[in-house]
Amino acid sequence: MTSSLLVRSQPAYPPLRAYPQARATVLVTDIATPDPACFAPGVSPETFSECWVVTGGSTTLPQSRNRMTAFRSVTQMLETLNIRLHHECMGLHLYAAGHEDFIWHVARIAENAGLSRQEYAVFRLGQPLRTVMCAHCHT
Repeated sequence: MTSSLLVRSQPAYPPLRAYPQARATVLVTDIATPDPACFAPGVSPETFSECWVVTGGSTTLPQSRNRMTAFRSVTQMLETLNIRLHHECMGLHLYAAGHEDFIWHVARIAENAGLSRQEYAVFRLGQPLRTVMCAHCHT
């Protein structure tokens, strides 16, 4: 019997809930319309002070409109996030919803910028995909 509760390397993803005392709350996602299941009851993308979304398209420049910023690629968003977090003041809370590789890139950027685990949260959307590397042949 294999249970996700027994697999210690499999992270748990509690629903995202905005921290009400935060100075700013930023939701980043690589999915144009996040699944409502990633949010705690009463929480939606409009709950956050900013929402960053990857919309795709080579003509999309980072544009803010009504607290939403659209990006043309995940790479563009992650580079912008890295710069933003390194110049940010205390009080920002970061939330990431999306594919597993995306949310863990966001987590790494957050930790490198000095955010503690209590200042960011992640939620996986889509199928659980993991990169597996053979320790013997390195493929």
